[in-house]
Amino acid sequence: MQNVTNFVLGHKQRARREVAFLFKPGSHPHPCWLGFKGNAEYETAAANIFRTDFNQPDDVDGYCLFLTYPPTEMCMGLAWRGHTKRVYWHTTSGIKCRQAYPHPYPELLHNSIDDLLANWGNPTVIRGGNYRGNDELSRKLSFGIRNVNSPIPTTSTQARDKAFMKVVSGLIGSSWNEKVPKRERLGVNSRRPFGNNIGGVLVDNNTNRIIGWGLNMKHLNKCYHGETLMLLHYLRANNTNTIPTGSILYTSLEPCHMCSGFITSVGRNIRVVSGQPDEGACDQSALRRRVNGCSLHGHDMQDPIYLEILRGRKGMIPFLFGADSRGHFQGKSNVSSRNIVEQAVGIKHTDNNELSFL
Repeated sequence: MQNVTNFVLGHKQRARREVAFLFKPGSHPHPCWLGFKGNAEYETAAANIFRTDFNQPDDVDGYCLFLTYPPTEMCMGLAWRGHTKRVYWHTTSGIKCRQAYPHPYPELLHNSIDDLLANWGNPTVIRGGNYRGNDELSRKLSFGIRNVNSPIPTTSTQARDKAFMKVVSGLIGSSWNEKVPKRERLGVNSRRPFGNNIGGVLVDNNTNRIIGWGLNMKHLNKCYHGETLMLLHYLRANNTNTIPTGSILYTSLEPCHMCSGFITSVGRNIRVVSGQPDEGACDQSALRRRVNGCSLHGHDMQDPIYLEILRGRKGMIPFLFGADSRGHFQGKSNVSSRNIVEQAVGIKHTDNNELSFL
């Protein structure tokens, strides 16, 4: 049995940078992960654990996260997505603890956590901000950015929202994933890595140009939601720690607690427009609390399928993979989804009409 506090603080002292440790208390040995802060501000030690080659164990109950720094909204969201039970962090006055559930988090103060002992072998060490399939994902997500055409002309906020939500629908319809067994799901080298049929675009409010886009690719990593990949690529491609103040993020589904935390950590006064409410969304997400001036807005698509979701008559997962839903996304406007995506995002199609990111 080892003392978690001494173990983590010792690594921080030697590395001279912040550290995160994901572990399971108790005498029985379990896999564990040791993460170090990267060079970018958004590459926190906790983020580097969850966004890299982290394969969440099937038995996640009871896992805890120990940090050498106060957790950000982004870190708490990632801990929630990873089904972490508690988050501990070290302070000069003792050890603080929060349950990894949506705000307001119950906050406890411990003088020590000597009672939190664990048994582990060699932890998986994660030192940088490289996420799985980084090169391939970057190529996929950068193709459209390099080929963005003229900005979409709009005369009002309502018209702009409608236009860009058509782009989002077209993006999803053009890259549709059928729900298949895990063994048949496509990986990072495929044209479209498997994920839920959720996507979005990031728009510069001053130019009306799309500056980022993303699709859910959760088969590669459970943290790879569309918003997360969109933001990660933009930040890396532009060598920056923030997205432009006042940007607008259009997404087909209300951002989860994790993505809300990420958006509000790297953005200021970001307006998020979602096409569908999420029945599992957190009432106290960072977006709903308007952290850093960011705000969430629903977009009334006036569509029967959306209304079924709003009324709670159709489950979200069946909706994301349903045949009727595919038709909805592919035929959302008078212009075909193929043309919408090619014109607005710049993605090209192959002769057999499959989406090609490369």
